Amino acid sequence: MDEAPLRRGRMTVHEKWDTNTAILSGDLMMIESLRHLSMVKDNTLRAKVTDYFLSAAVGVCEGQQMDMDFETRDDVELPEYMEMIRLKTAVLLAEGMTMGAALAGANETQIEGIRKFGNLIGTAFQIQDDILDTYGDPSKFGKKVGGDIAQNKKTFLYLRALELAEGDTKNDLLHHYSDASELEEREKIAKVTALFDGLGIKSQAEAEKSRLAEKAFRALDQAGIPSDRLATLKVFVRQLADRET
Repeated sequence: MDEAPLRRGRMTVHEKWDTNTAILSGDLMMIESLRHLSMVKDNTLRAKVTDYFLSAAVGVCEGQQMDMDFETRDDVELPEYMEMIRLKTAVLLAEGMTMGAALAGANETQIEGIRKFGNLIGTAFQIQDDILDTYGDPSKFGKKVGGDIAQNKKTFLYLRALELAEGDTKNDLLHHYSDASELEEREKIAKVTALFDGLGIKSQAEAEKSRLAEKAFRALDQAGIPSDRLATLKVFVRQLADRET
């Protein structure tokens, strides 16, 4: 939907083939997912994990619609954005982990702790994605740097900048971000990034990401996960939150 030419350093399906092929590929993956869910033999457990799966699917669609709506709104506030990324990104991770926990025999307390953990770490993951979109190394990031700015995406960086900016700085940010038809794309990205730099937005975003990650780990500690499994999961998730790609 954002017409990105690259994902994780590889050409996207709609670029390599076409939009219709991309839509059909997505439909097929959904069908294959449901096929795997149908293989769960226990009726009660199958109903439970299917519900988790469908909740994630609905959340992702709602979050994506919110993200697209935000592109044409000039009154988006940071709490709205945080809810959008929870739905668009974090819910998928949270419900996926919850499905795994249920299938592994976790109790309800453990499942809720893991869901909370997934929502928090998934939100941190998306903020890292926002950071990388503006400040990432193009050779590592795997997609075009500055794409969010070029598309007027309401990201954590932009909305936090609006909260902090005053006077001419705020006017310049609003002008370049929303009505910069006279600027070439590269110039627009450079000017907005310079405004972010002046406000210390990268460090603000990194601090929020770290706060969410630590809160997520506290939720995980309280979920009653066996210590041997907990250590491996923490290492993996820290790599996820601090990734460069």
